[in-house]
Amino acid sequence: MWTCWWCSAAVLAVMAEGAVRVPLHIGHRNSKVVESELPPDVQKLGTILNNVSIQPWPQTLYSMEISANTSSWSDIKMSLANGYDNIYFFDAQVGTPAQSEQMIVDTGSSDMWLVKSSYSADTSSTSTSVKHSEITIRYGMGAMSGSQAKDRVCFANLCIDNQSFVVAMHDTTHVSDMTDGLFGLAFPALAEGSGTPALQNLASSGPFTNFSFALSLRHWDDIEQSSIVIGDLQEVLAEAPSGAGVTMHCLGVMNPITREILPPMFWAVATYVSVGLGQQALLPAILDSGTSLIAVPADEFTQLLYTMIPYQKLQDCVGIPGQPFLCPCGIPMQSLQLAFKGADGSHLKISLTAEDLLIPTPVTLLRPGPDGLAVTQACRLGIAPGPPTMNGWILGDVFLRKVYAVHDVFGLQVTLFPQTLPSVGLNGVTVAAGILSEHAGQQAIHLVLLFTMAVAFTFTFAACSRFHGQARVSEMDGYHHF
Repeated sequence: MWTCWWCSAAVLAVMAEGAVRVPLHIGHRNSKVVESELPPDVQKLGTILNNVSIQPWPQTLYSMEISANTSSWSDIKMSLANGYDNIYFFDAQVGTPAQSEQMIVDTGSSDMWLVKSSYSADTSSTSTSVKHSEITIRYGMGAMSGSQAKDRVCFANLCIDNQSFVVAMHDTTHVSDMTDGLFGLAFPALAEGSGTPALQNLASSGPFTNFSFALSLRHWDDIEQSSIVIGDLQEVLAEAPSGAGVTMHCLGVMNPITREILPPMFWAVATYVSVGLGQQALLPAILDSGTSLIAVPADEFTQLLYTMIPYQKLQDCVGIPGQPFLCPCGIPMQSLQLAFKGADGSHLKISLTAEDLLIPTPVTLLRPGPDGLAVTQACRLGIAPGPPTMNGWILGDVFLRKVYAVHDVFGLQVTLFPQTLPSVGLNGVTVAAGILSEHAGQQAIHLVLLFTMAVAFTFTFAACSRFHGQARVSEMDGYHHF
């Protein structure tokens, strides 16, 4: 039951009417070249693949029933900071007096947390602690552990009193060095904390009659800034770029035992995927701004690569188990096609080319050659493997930068518009006001370290949440995901 959405005790205040655009901060790409010498026992990706047994993708058949849950459940624009095309941030003010917090915008989780070193409950007159509320939130990169608290949270011209969040004291994700916290915008069923999630407070309080939000993510060097738009559905839709959008119902989660269709937990939609002009595969895909890349089941990953990149060229890529795949930035690659169909018969096709899927890094690889060490400029592959049990895809920022994604909270729907192509500044980068320039160098160092972190997923889309006491879905997280 979603009636709990209307039981929020939080007070939401809007201090101004109409749309407000809040820019997302954009981080500089660090100019320092980082050289990494590969261990002598590292195999090239091409030697790992078996050219005989691999069949062109798609090979996997998705046996899970894709079920759409059609039950029903002032406009504020916030600019997001782009951490080198990895993580998108916005500024929030927490407590009284306000403490400035830079937070990750995450549509793939539902909790809010702040790092203890950034947020001080003792200095806030509106802070209250929650007794016996210790909690651990697990993500693809690790876990955040801490106790729950409540305080006033504001962003743009919007404030929520008594918002519940976790004050993180232990961080195995090591992302607390890069950000002050996270703001989850998935459905409440996914929340780990005992308090009311922020999305629920936003939807059930204030002047919203048809609460919605949209994401418009940009590259770090685009002139146009990334933004999040929060408000009534028609106002949010009015901010979409020109072109027809496609509206799709969010996918409900099926109980594998009772086959009951429960309300959505994620912003997941039915997606048709193909490589080049190849055969399409219908699969469930989650729109997740907290995942930097596109995540696919591990048993499809090599098949997908073999279909997209010529086998001979794959030998130039490096596959270190548990770490991002690196390829030469100029490697030839077929496009990845993602198609969406609306209930009204509308269609949208998004093509991800090598320009989208090969992400430049400040890393050069030193590899043994006939004349000594050869230097190769490395690009991250925008696709990462998840576990074989992952029955679906995660469409992270690599995909989301191609669309304007409207999230209709009450209608349980997503509308996608093709993103307009931005222009680029004279120097290749335009920096938003408020950029954390004093931390740019430190963030770059941490990001380089994160380039080599493992990709971990624990995703099964057929399980249920904590709804009605059913077994909860395990975390669905991707590279750099929260």
